[in-house]
Order: sequence, then C-alpha cells, then structure tokens
Amino acid sequence: MVLRETITTVTKKVTENVEANNTNTCFILGSMGKSVCNLSIKRHIMTSLNSRSKLGLLLVFALSYLFSCAHGEQIDPGDPEVEIWELQLTGGTQGNLNMLIKRTKIENDIYAIAGKFYGKIKDHKGGAGEADYKFEGRIEKDIFKISFSGHSEMAEGPSYVSGSMSGTIIKSQGSGTWRALHSLGPSTGKYTMKRSRLEE
Repeated sequence: MVLRETITTVTKKVTENVEANNTNTCFILGSMGKSVCNLSIKRHIMTSLNSRSKLGLLLVFALSYLFSCAHGEQIDPGDPEVEIWELQLTGGTQGNLNMLIKRTKIENDIYAIAGKFYGKIKDHKGGAGEADYKFEGRIEKDIFKISFSGHSEMAEGPSYVSGSMSGTIIKSQGSGTWRALHSLGPSTGKYTMKRSRLEE
C-alpha cells in the first residue's frame, strides 16, 4: 500500500515537472510536437518508476532482514528484559517446561514477543523425550497468541514440530489451548503458564 502511494505521488510529480518544462516546446511544434512531448513524458515516468520500484524493493528486503535478525537473536535468561515463565502442557503432549519471553512494545497494551520454551515432555505417540522450540507472537491487552517450531528428541526418534498457542495472559498467569504437528501426527491440548521471575 505504501509503495503504491509512493509510485502514484512520484508519477504525478514527474508528469507535472516534465509537462512544465516542455509546455512551450509543445505549443511551438504543434500536433506532431505534442506526440514527441508525450513520448518524452512517458520515458521520464518509466525511468523514475523503475528507480523508485527498485529502491522500494530494496527497502522491503532490508526491513525483512532486520526483522528476522531481531527475532532470531539468542534469548538470554540472564537478561533483565527477558521474562521467565513455567509452562505446563496437558493433553496429547504433557510436560513442565521453562519458557522465556522477550517483549517489544508496539503501542499501549500491544507487544510483539519472541522467545523459546524447552524441557522434558511425554507424548502419547512419541513417548518420553525433550523439547526445544522457538516462538514468535503477539500480546494484545490480555490476548496471547504465538506460533512455535523446533525439534523434539523422543523415544520413537527425533521429530520436527510446529504449532501454535492461543489464550489469555493476565499479569503473572496465563492459560489457553495449543496444537502441534510432528512426524507421528497432530497433537492438541491445554496449557497453563506462571511467571517465576517478577519485575521488582
């Protein structure tokens, strides 16, 4: 949407400038001259659009790269900005895990979040094992939503896992539902979370 508005604005300005610079010439040359002027205008517009489009694409790629780097950074439990939570899973997969959350404020009561959760789990299909997942998501007022992915080392073998969690989070507690997909099939259940390191 922003790139489209930029292109529209650039087109308008280029047209106005080129028309202003070539008005006298067009009047002198007559009808044939107007065709030449129109061709000149089109060429200037296309050149400007091509340059602006390339610049816009480069900007989009740069912002995407920076965003991915920010969310790919290591989450250090010793960082005072990192929240430490206890996450309990029930349902198709059960376990008590450590959860690290780092918030980035977008506006009042809205945060982008990134982090990880890890620990021992027991899956109804994969058996006992250990999980290590990274996640990204959002907290908006008391609504908590994340998407996660990672690997589990289970009794039935290693497995790549992806899934999501959605629920509520109020101060130092949260709860909701989760769903995941791994090599042995889907799993669903509920979760509760409790913050173990409160802000001073």
